[in-house]
Amino acid sequence: IVTINVFLTDKDKAMIREIIEKIRKNKKITKFRQDLLKITNEELFELNSSLENKEECIEYICKKLTELNYTESSFIKEIYERENLSSTSYGSFAIPHSIHFSAKKTGIYILISNKGIAWNDNTAKIVFLMCFSSGERRIFNDIFGPIASILNDPASVDKLSQCRSYSEFISLLSSLFAE
Repeated sequence: IVTINVFLTDKDKAMIREIIEKIRKNKKITKFRQDLLKITNEELFELNSSLENKEECIEYICKKLTELNYTESSFIKEIYERENLSSTSYGSFAIPHSIHFSAKKTGIYILISNKGIAWNDNTAKIVFLMCFSSGERRIFNDIFGPIASILNDPASVDKLSQCRSYSEFISLLSSLFAE
């Protein structure tokens, strides 16, 4: 509720604009969080410091996604097809994904490695391996950009890589989106 004067002033207009922006921002945050919760879950979140390099990581996560019935076993070829176009590692994080929307179910496998995973010339602390079904193009468009933007900030990657649970990670990722 915004209380304004009988005669609308510039101060009233500013208050109205501020409240409208706050509502819009809260809607965006809520939508981002809902989309995250729709395509992630605890079985798609893992702390793992045993993986040494990009290949081990991609093979490991693709196998998990196939076992969890998110993808076919051929999905790994699509990940490498995209990876061969250009690296999906950006400093201390990697977002491997297919250029096809061929997954059985949409999901993001989130892996955090304390020691890091050698990924071409980088060391990834966080890996978001994304798989999208053909009916989920909207979520891909709505979620990929914000996640990449959040991870572009090294301080955000450091904070996220310290998370020790799925719920802690999602809460922090959502709050970083709000900033």
